[in-house]
Amino acid sequence: MPVTCHRCGADVPDEARFCQSCGAVMGDGDGDLVGKVVARKYRVLDGIGEGSMGRIYLAEHLGLEKRVALKVLHREVVLGQEGLQRFRREGVAAGKLSHPNAIEVFDFDVTEGGDAFLAMEYVEGRDLRKALDEDGPMDMDRARGIVLQALDALDNAHGQGIVHRDLKPENIMVVEGPAGPRVKVLDFGLSKLIDTRVEASLATVPGRIIGTPFYMAPEQSSGEEADTRTDLYAMGVIFYELIAGERPFTGRNLTELLYAQATQEVPSIRALADTRGLPEWVDVFITKAMERDREDRYQSAREMAQDLMAGEVASPSEPRRAASLVSGRDAGASRSGSSGRPRWLVPVVVAAAVGTLLFVFTGSGGGKDREDPSSAASGPSRASDVGAARVRMRPATSLTSAEVTYLSLLDSARGQVDGGNPDGAVGTIDALMRTPEVDAEAYLVRGSLYQATGDLDAAAADLRKACDMDPGYTEAVALLGWIEFERDRLDEALERFDAALGQDGEHADALAGRATVLLARGLGGEADGDARGLLDRAIASDAGSWRAQLGRARLALEDGDLQDAIDGFVETKRVRPRSRDAAIGLARAYLASERAEDAITQYRAALDVDGADGVALRGLAAVYLDLERFADAQDLLEPVVERGGADPRERALLGLARYGLEDAEGARRALTSAVEGGLVDARPKALLASLLLEAGEPLLALQAAEAAVDDDFDFADGHLYCGLALFRLERYEEAAAVLRRAVELDEGCTAAWFLLGVLGLDYLEDGSRAAEDLRAYLDAGGDDPRAEAWLAEIDGR
Repeated sequence: MPVTCHRCGADVPDEARFCQSCGAVMGDGDGDLVGKVVARKYRVLDGIGEGSMGRIYLAEHLGLEKRVALKVLHREVVLGQEGLQRFRREGVAAGKLSHPNAIEVFDFDVTEGGDAFLAMEYVEGRDLRKALDEDGPMDMDRARGIVLQALDALDNAHGQGIVHRDLKPENIMVVEGPAGPRVKVLDFGLSKLIDTRVEASLATVPGRIIGTPFYMAPEQSSGEEADTRTDLYAMGVIFYELIAGERPFTGRNLTELLYAQATQEVPSIRALADTRGLPEWVDVFITKAMERDREDRYQSAREMAQDLMAGEVASPSEPRRAASLVSGRDAGASRSGSSGRPRWLVPVVVAAAVGTLLFVFTGSGGGKDREDPSSAASGPSRASDVGAARVRMRPATSLTSAEVTYLSLLDSARGQVDGGNPDGAVGTIDALMRTPEVDAEAYLVRGSLYQATGDLDAAAADLRKACDMDPGYTEAVALLGWIEFERDRLDEALERFDAALGQDGEHADALAGRATVLLARGLGGEADGDARGLLDRAIASDAGSWRAQLGRARLALEDGDLQDAIDGFVETKRVRPRSRDAAIGLARAYLASERAEDAITQYRAALDVDGADGVALRGLAAVYLDLERFADAQDLLEPVVERGGADPRERALLGLARYGLEDAEGARRALTSAVEGGLVDARPKALLASLLLEAGEPLLALQAAEAAVDDDFDFADGHLYCGLALFRLERYEEAAAVLRRAVELDEGCTAAWFLLGVLGLDYLEDGSRAAEDLRAYLDAGGDDPRAEAWLAEIDGR
């Protein structure tokens, strides 16, 4: 059986010592370290794969008794000090990443035999290559969901100046779960920190090709410096392959492949026989991602994700192409240096400290308080600038190296919290709070962390401390208002928002907060109009205020303006990709637009952010039930219910799913548990009553039906099942009275009319009333032939 060459990806006979294509030394098999203890702390259990830079082993940390994956570098790669130093730098870069969709790196060291290795998070799943080999091409929705998660990880990495450089299906793991596939991007060990000022000794040797040819952008295969857009090219190739089951460019050898990538247009995926029916935007999206000139590609992972999520792509920028031609540069020529940075990533200070690059980035936070430090001295004076109360407000030229490090930690912590990874921010914030430079912003960031984890009291305490340290810190004042809002203290929230607006009358988050309080009070009319005006002002002040975008989208959904709602929720997710509230709002807008599959994708996204989120869980289960995907609903809900403590509504939904699967006993148990847990919903209680009647439990059925009537007196089925239970208990007059209420509420309730006819004929001896009820039964669409026979019998008397 052939194995894959770790250098060029060619198939090589298992017994070969060298790759016949590129001459690389082949390994002796995955068992080299199996059974051994590495670096006195990892016991190697098994070999699980091989990549372009090294072999992967399953191991166990001896002290923690925790399973990890060890990536042991191929010995030929690390010969010499330059290779070992580069691998150590790669370990530092990979260890900085902390994101739910990126494999976490814990350690890097050297084995007793001198082989360098990384210790990484171990996950049980399949890489995309194996998934494609075993299952074939994916449907577009699944492929889109996988790529969106990978782009989220890339956005986080690129924001820290890290480029992957070797994205391919083998480096993307998929773990299946009840909320859908969970993506983990592997092998950031090939990445390097981006900065034009990095010394030559830290740079990749010019002309060295790192990457896998099928997924390499033209600038990469020609030996030019890779940047973030190089990764986006690879993601375009991967998306194409996931749907088509084949790569867009091929060749009989490496030369043909690279020539095709550099000269041919991206083939249309919609032209393939097995992918017909795809929307037109898919071709446009892939083409834009795989533009030969990186200036014409997507400029950031966030921008690429926005188009993929929205299902539409803006037209290419022709003026930029024209400018390139006028300047005499070839359309395929790559750009390097500072032009390769995302536009939103502008380093203003770079300091080197023991092999680690420290960056201070502008634009890393929300609101107007997040300014370029270098502008503080020359820009207009603000209340929050007085006395330079925060390190960030001081001129960049006056910052000490310790202050540069402190600001770097602040930006890293903010990025982790805002990116939906509060757990990853804990260590960074702990380091922040131990530095002498700690200021009001540190307390704001820690307060944001507490807010993200639901510890609102601790969040409020830290934000009050930030306000005490810097009374003019508008962002802290406004965020404290949002904390008060989450605690349902509307008066206190409004007071804080008004205080923030007193400092900055156009502060977006404060305007959005005031609008949200007005809407929460449900005043209607003029107050609703005031709220809309406030939200419009907030967006005009700062289009990046996700709270304002979210509020406007919710209003549009409430008004039935579905496309406006969808656009607003998508824009919120563009600014805050892992917003649970935006994903849930978008799911509801899609449902109202009869786009159930898109709603499922968004509910899964919300669960990916917070797997315990009951709103998203119940929403997704309800969609499955509406689509009669009862098994999917059961698989989603059973683990939650079996763990205990589930919301009664989740137990009720599980009962409905089991009922759809014809598991009457299981449905009865789940619904009974829901009712005993305090469920307030007439419909599941009526279903429970019907199941109890079928099981021969009329007294329990009566109790369930009466509970349904208590929840909703106007619900006809509640009265129907009360009447059926009373009939079984031989309480005929009571049964007739209750059934009469059922038909008053719903004249089409044929079951109630039929039973009333039976009661009049056989138990209450009221033939004329029975005749009226049976005729009403037939008029309502009843088709039991006995009704006509009984009517004939009554008429013949």
